[in-house]
Amino acid sequence: MAEPVIFPVGEFYSCTDEEHLTCQCPEEALEQFLDGYLSPECDVAAVIREIGEVTVKAYQPVVLSEESIGALALQLVERARDQWREKCGDPDGDVDLEPGPLAETEKQISAILTELFATQTPWSCEQCGEVTLTPEQVDGIMRDECPEWFDDGEARHA
Repeated sequence: MAEPVIFPVGEFYSCTDEEHLTCQCPEEALEQFLDGYLSPECDVAAVIREIGEVTVKAYQPVVLSEESIGALALQLVERARDQWREKCGDPDGDVDLEPGPLAETEKQISAILTELFATQTPWSCEQCGEVTLTPEQVDGIMRDECPEWFDDGEARHA
């Protein structure tokens, strides 16, 4: 009997759409991966053997520190000031937008941006684990997760 598979903790990309963490569990990521190889009436076990080992990777959204969120907000405020200077400032430098009288407003804008960014979940992710499965392990998992694939003597029904 095959050893039980221990999947890493995390979130999972679909193997068919690697831009979004769409799978709720590693088995779902594996199912979506295999589904791309299967056709009606195929021998699922044979397809799994033919594919060979499959690596399932777990990801977690990047966690930004309060410092990095605050720095990003401040950079945006500074960039806005620089853009103003470039687009609207006096080319002779006689009149310029300086932070002096606007310092408090810039702090408020930076605080609002920091608060906004802190409520968001970053889209970017980093890998936090992986497990490589043998064809036998994949077969066992899929028989548990998608038994209908193996009905009628290994034939898959669309």
